[in-house]
Amino acid sequence: MTDELSPISILAVDCGSVHTHAVLLDVVDGVYRMVARATAPTTAEPPVLNLAEGVRRAIMQIQTIIARPLLDEHGRLIVGSRHVTTGVDVCVLTASVAEPLRLILAGLMEEFDLASARRAALTTYTRIEEVIGLNDGRDMGGRIELLANRRADAVLVVGGTEGGADGAVQRLVKAALLAAQCRSGRIGPRASPGLAEASSLPPTLLYAGNSALHAQLHDLVNGHVPLVVTDNIRPRLDVERLQPLHSQLDALYEARQLAYVPGFDHISAWSTQPALPTARAFGRIVQFLSARQGGSRVLGVDVGSAATAVAEGDGGRLDLRVRADVGVGHRAARLLEAVSPADVARWLPFPLDPAEVHNFVWNKALYPATVPQEAREVALEQALAREAIRITLGDGGRGTEDGGQSSAVSRPSSVIAAGSTLARAPRPGQTALALLDAVQPVGVVQLLADVNGLMPALGAVGLIQPIAVVQVLEKGGLLSLGTAIVPSGSGVPGEPGLRLRLKHPAGGPLEVEVPYGELEVVPLPAGEEVPVALELASGLRLEGLEHGQVMVTGGAVGLIVDLRGRPLHLPDDPEACAAQAQAWLTRVGG
Repeated sequence: MTDELSPISILAVDCGSVHTHAVLLDVVDGVYRMVARATAPTTAEPPVLNLAEGVRRAIMQIQTIIARPLLDEHGRLIVGSRHVTTGVDVCVLTASVAEPLRLILAGLMEEFDLASARRAALTTYTRIEEVIGLNDGRDMGGRIELLANRRADAVLVVGGTEGGADGAVQRLVKAALLAAQCRSGRIGPRASPGLAEASSLPPTLLYAGNSALHAQLHDLVNGHVPLVVTDNIRPRLDVERLQPLHSQLDALYEARQLAYVPGFDHISAWSTQPALPTARAFGRIVQFLSARQGGSRVLGVDVGSAATAVAEGDGGRLDLRVRADVGVGHRAARLLEAVSPADVARWLPFPLDPAEVHNFVWNKALYPATVPQEAREVALEQALAREAIRITLGDGGRGTEDGGQSSAVSRPSSVIAAGSTLARAPRPGQTALALLDAVQPVGVVQLLADVNGLMPALGAVGLIQPIAVVQVLEKGGLLSLGTAIVPSGSGVPGEPGLRLRLKHPAGGPLEVEVPYGELEVVPLPAGEEVPVALELASGLRLEGLEHGQVMVTGGAVGLIVDLRGRPLHLPDDPEACAAQAQAWLTRVGG
């Protein structure tokens, strides 16, 4: 039961680059449930140019569902009224609609402070435009010229351990300051800009280096450019402290990017707390699920139109990585700067010339809101999603929020798909196969899908009402796709690899033998938990196998046995590759 003074009805709004989602949580029979959800086109771009309009449309859909007024006569959300017949008690807002924060990194040592700066930058919606290092071969004039000519929203300066030398860091700060003044075209404090001037703002100087320079920094900058000072990212060579910088980057994304999205000021006024970047909220709920499951490793992948986020919760720690230059809509063309059309085509269940993949991707980038009309288009989008996840996972040097290094992401206990391309695929088997292909997990893995788009909402709600998160998830907030059994090691293709025996709830004892190199699905209803006895061929092993048995839970797909090997090898011949992809898709009911 909720406390009498605690929030009761909670509206969570997530503004993406293509769609705006609204979710209403309320107390029903003493527990929180998702009462209604709605989706509307995001209206930040022409012809509407007003983000608030799309939010209103989504809220109006919820009004219709619950038959209760949520907007007043002026189109404003009724919030905080604590009235049972109108409005909501609390509103939370997450967003990824703005362009990424353009960063220039400046530091001393590539393997220490600059490596940490990269890790911190890739935890929110940023794009690293340039990196300046002590040993990059540039003199002071060259650094100033580069900084002045590259468009950047912020220059992140790092370097110097606590109590260490500060001369080299001071020179980097001076170069950044002089370049920023060149960009602004004037010396001295600059007035707050209007919307039309947002793109001409001088870059913010963000400092996360040796704290001995803090006092000198304020004197040196003297209001010429915006200055943000935070904790040293590398107080010692063997210590990395990312969290304070994470928070400052999130705040800069809101202040420098989200704040200038037309209409954002209106809807942010409705929110009970500052807006969270969608990826940060997504990461929070992954971290929460990990802690909820006793510290087991939970991996979430969120593939959107303009960005891809991968979050791993492990024992209460969070490893969050965002590729703001990789998506399946707005930034589909940028994906082809990181992978080739042939890389995308290899996941398709039909042969397709790479030139056709290239054409599809560019059309998707030009018209990101288009909905796939044919099975071929669905397969192409899901192939793009696989590559987006793969390169986000493979972007090296991941670090956790407390500064530790993340362990390998190949052995999560749960993998969750978010984003409409995967989580709301036409068939659950398509989602499950895409997760297995892209993440390539090993072990006994629960596969889930965020079909209702709840994860960003719950990540924000958890800051004000944690019990709501627990209760909504317990009431089926995520769709269970089933359990995947994925042994590690190697075998002989076509030879027996695994034999399993279980007592099927619907038909008694069942025995299945799966050859190495194959994928097999055993139907197992959602919610059914059964013990499975396993016999593995020589050369194969399975973590968590106790006394030859594992516990598995059914789902929309069932029990999936994946003996295709790790890493996954695909045929070189395009025709054979397509036939293999089609066979796998057929096995999972796709």
